[in-house]
This record gives sequence, C-alpha cells and structure tokens, in this order.
Amino acid sequence: MPLDGTQLESLTALIKDAYNSDSLAAFVRFKMNADMYKEWVPKGLAFKYEVIKLLTELQKERKIAEFLDSMILDRVDLNPQLTEFRAALDVKAASAVEQAAAINSSVVSMTEKLQLASVRGIVTQSKGVLTELSAKIDLLRTYKALHDTLHNAKLYFRSMDAASRQMAGDPKAIHDFGMAVTNMETLATSMTAIVLDFPSEPSRLRKDEQDWLERFNAALAIARGAADSGEHIAARQGAQGVRTLLMTEPSRIDGRLSRTADEIDLAKLKELFAAAAAVPELVGDATAFEHGKDAAQQLLFQVKDQINQHAQWQAIDRKLAGAEDIMRMLKSDELWDFDALWKGLKDDVSLRIAFEPEARWAKKIMTMIAKVDATRAASDWLKLKDDFDCFRQETTAQFFVVDIKLKTLSTQVNIIGAPLRKLLEKL
Repeated sequence: MPLDGTQLESLTALIKDAYNSDSLAAFVRFKMNADMYKEWVPKGLAFKYEVIKLLTELQKERKIAEFLDSMILDRVDLNPQLTEFRAALDVKAASAVEQAAAINSSVVSMTEKLQLASVRGIVTQSKGVLTELSAKIDLLRTYKALHDTLHNAKLYFRSMDAASRQMAGDPKAIHDFGMAVTNMETLATSMTAIVLDFPSEPSRLRKDEQDWLERFNAALAIARGAADSGEHIAARQGAQGVRTLLMTEPSRIDGRLSRTADEIDLAKLKELFAAAAAVPELVGDATAFEHGKDAAQQLLFQVKDQINQHAQWQAIDRKLAGAEDIMRMLKSDELWDFDALWKGLKDDVSLRIAFEPEARWAKKIMTMIAKVDATRAASDWLKLKDDFDCFRQETTAQFFVVDIKLKTLSTQVNIIGAPLRKLLEKL
C-alpha cells in the first residue's frame, strides 16, 4: 500500500540526514537514470522541501518502490530503516483493529498451549520483557484516560471562562457559571480516580499528577464559592486558576502519552510469535502466528509514525495557545509580536501541508494562510484578528484529527494488554 503522510515524514527525515542536495541529485541520476530537478523537483526549494517534493511525486508515479530498492543497495548503513519502508509498500492495508485482533489471537493461542514444554520455555524466557511490556501498556491506558478527560476539560472551560466574564453585568450568567463549574467538578472527580489508578512504582508518576490536580481542585473551590455567592471577581480568579493549568497540563500529558507509546516495544511480541511459529507441535497454528508477527510489526510502525506526527502538531498547538494574549492586545502600530508568531506558525504548518498537499484539510488551511497574509499586507489589523481566528480554528481541528488517530492506535495497543496479562498470570 502507498506510504501515508506520517511514513513519508519519517522517510524524509531519514533521507535529509543522510544526503544533501548534490548527493541526492547524483543518486537519482545514477541509480534511477533521471534528473530530479527536470522531472520532479523545482529548483530553489530548501533541501527539506526538495526531499518532500521528490517523495510525493515518486509516489504519485508509483516509482517509490524503485527508489527505495535502489537506496537500499546504495546505503547499506540505512538498510534496517529503509527495509521497513519498503516492506510497508508490499503490505496489504489492514486497520489497527485488525492488527490488534491478530496479535490478541496469537497471544491467546500461546496461553492455551502453555502446557507444552516448548511453548512454556519460549514464554518463560521472555517473561521479563513481556512483564515490562504489559506494565507499559497499563501505563498507556492510564495516560490516555487522563488525556481524554483533560481534552474535555479544555472544551468545557470555554463556557466557564465566558460566563465568568459576563457575571459583572449579567446576573443570568451566574447560573451559567454554576453549571460550568459543576461540569468541571465532575471531570475533576474522574481525574482523581484516574490518578489513583497510576502504578505505585515509581511513585513520582502518581505524585506528579496529584500535585497539579490539587491546584486544579483549589481553583475549582474558589470558582464554586463564586458561583454560590455570585461574586464576579472571585469567579474570574477561579477561572484564571483553571486556565493556567489547562494551558500547561494537557500538553504535558500529551507528551507523557506519546513517550509511553513510543516506549512500548511490540517487536518483542513479533520475536515471540516468530519463535512460536517454528515450534513443531504448533504447526497447525503457524500461519496464525505469522499473521500475529506481521501485525505486531505493522502496528508498531503505525504507532511510531503517528507519535512523530502528533509531536509536530502538538508543537503547533502550543504556539496557538500562546497566541491568545498576543491577539487580544494586538494594535495597529505594534504588530511585531504577531509577525514573529505568524512566521513560526506558518513555517511549521506549511511543512505539515507539504506531506499531504492534496488533502482537504491542507487545502482549507492553505486558504486561511493566504487570507491572513493578504490581511496583514493590507495592514487591516481589525480583520486580521478574525482571519487569524479562522486559521487557528482550522489548524486546531486538524490537530484534534491527528490526536484522535493517536488515541485510536493507543486504544488498540491497550486491547493487547488483557490477554498478555492472562498469559503471564498462567506461567
């Protein structure tokens, strides 16, 4: 199947570090008998964008396999990584759900055959790494639950913040603020339960979350008092306390979730299934174990690539979070803060677009970028706020899409945890 955007991004990073413009052009000329600048890549691009353009055009023309085959022969030092990309082209497309199901089936089959000395020996030999894998999967489940709840808190906070601003002049806003605080309190209760589900060792993991959650609950207590008394200044104080934490903790938890997913080494399962497929007494299950081995490899590759893409979009989301104060205080004669912010944002988002220029989301954001550029060039700073807000909404929406993909993959990895724990318990 074709390489997706995240795979192309990983391949781009690999090639960018291994070649430069001249050496890559020479490689294409001598190994593919083509001039990359005449056939695929316009001159004048930064090298990073040359690589992106080359790969996307080769994929369109179905020449990416030829390119990788030639590079595998040319760069033996890169063979492990290049071989993974090449293998991905030959893999029949399978969803993460199907991959997790194939892995689960293999784990269950091994559990059922543990009475065989050969199978028990294979599993016992891998007990240490499998136990570590199971613990990481449990940790991933906990971080994912906290991540999802904090995402809901960010959404609910908008109504809480808006109502707290309106309380001074609109008595009806007191009721809205009280409802918003109640929603936040419900989420805080859920987060408290999630934090208690963190492993007791290492103790710092649970304590890290308890520390900020204590401050979150303290801010909510101020907000609850304001909702009951109708005091608008206290309402703003409570809202600001919640807002401060929602500006830092979700991205930190995102980072912990990504890092934990990155530490889950499904290659260990691949090795386990390969060993099981070679056991003579399991000849009847050999095909299923081979499927499980392939699924573990594919799911691992998907998770690693999605983590990389998520990290890039998360960095953009952090910049957008910092844009709120800049846009609120924007003045026609003080646009330098906006210009600095916009340059970094535009560069980062344009790089993401370069990997999937034909995607619907990419075209929509490109339109928003053009509008912001035109408004800024016209020095229409009032309209600039509106155009930038549209850009922010579209970009945030795409980050949520990427975020959901990572959560979906994490969910499938979590599903593997239950049969794996059962296998270990039966040793």
